[in-house]
Amino acid sequence: MDILYSLTWDAADPNTDMYGAQINYSADGVVEYQNELQPAGKKIHWWSTKLPEDTPQSIGYGSKLLPQIPRHERYHLMLDAEIEPAKSVGLLVASYDAQGQLDKEKMELDQELDFELGENAHDYEIALEKFNNEKVTFRRMYVIPTSLWDEMTIEPRADVPAVDLLPRQDRGDPSGTGNLMIRTEKRVVDSAPLDAELLHDPLRIVRVPSRWSALQLADVLQEFKDRYNLKNVNCWADDDTTQKLMSEAQALMLKRKKGIL
Repeated sequence: MDILYSLTWDAADPNTDMYGAQINYSADGVVEYQNELQPAGKKIHWWSTKLPEDTPQSIGYGSKLLPQIPRHERYHLMLDAEIEPAKSVGLLVASYDAQGQLDKEKMELDQELDFELGENAHDYEIALEKFNNEKVTFRRMYVIPTSLWDEMTIEPRADVPAVDLLPRQDRGDPSGTGNLMIRTEKRVVDSAPLDAELLHDPLRIVRVPSRWSALQLADVLQEFKDRYNLKNVNCWADDDTTQKLMSEAQALMLKRKKGIL
């Protein structure tokens, strides 16, 4: 089983350089960040395995901590964002030893980066670092095991809170079947476990924001079918709320098919 991690930018997270910043947090999780006063080389926003300094631990903060991923295993970092100008924000992964001293760091002026944590890595962080940046429109960051990256193409959808995973190799399966995983958007650091059977066909992971309607989910499901010319879509929901929403969306699609709507 592989685990796909996704990171969001929480408005209540202190791991943001706020001084001089203009920040817009939208209801769908998109963050627009501008800071003319911020010098090059300063971190814009970051995620860590450690609690921020001078911040008391709370019940909710655990959802904002990075997972302690296995050491000596390769991971692929993917940033889903608009960067203005291009290549003006660096992706940084830094690890620290048990004494809190810098162990290793790697940075790329790109929206993708491969990394591996070594034996001495007690903690680590993932950061966005400014260079000559004027604006960042952030949607999500993905932490992808290389084993999953080698098997699947990862394609974030800019128009909906979803990501598509497509097999890199055509397995010659003419069934036209896809998989839709519906998850509630409730954690800053979310982990989606993926069984091997889900990776044989196109897979879309939808993270449902609060107050989403069955009609919106039905539209996303229909677009998924149309985009990949699918005859059948198997759906999974991760809790009672998304299960109810999924059932209502499927009922709407059935009515559309019958010409009732």
